[in-house]
Amino acid sequence: MRSAALTIIAFAILLGACTKDTTTANHRLPTFTFKTDSGYTFANDTVGLQDTLKVGVVIDRMDDALRAFEMKVAYDGSLAQTMKDSVGVGTDHFTRDEHLIMRNLAGKEKWTFLVLLANGNTVTRSLTFVVQ
Repeated sequence: MRSAALTIIAFAILLGACTKDTTTANHRLPTFTFKTDSGYTFANDTVGLQDTLKVGVVIDRMDDALRAFEMKVAYDGSLAQTMKDSVGVGTDHFTRDEHLIMRNLAGKEKWTFLVLLANGNTVTRSLTFVVQ
């Protein structure tokens, strides 16, 4: 009997300690798009060996401040390598153009662009190119 009473008390304490996080339901991530103007690459594609592609990103803050921008590339399904060190953002609107040079080797290149938010989370967008 005493054991059942202690179990009920412990359950009541644990239940009272739980709270629902209502901030995540309305939490807005930044908008993160590729530039689609003439001359920009903004979609997955098949490209030639050593092609140079111009890619532009546009990132706009929503709920969390933008802290840093970084680019990574993974070759043929390998782990991603950092291609550009983090660049501090510090504004609510960030835009950047990059020229990506494809390898002189046929295969697949997955380029990932990421922004680090003030809360420690990241938002990413990727483009995959078949190089031949």
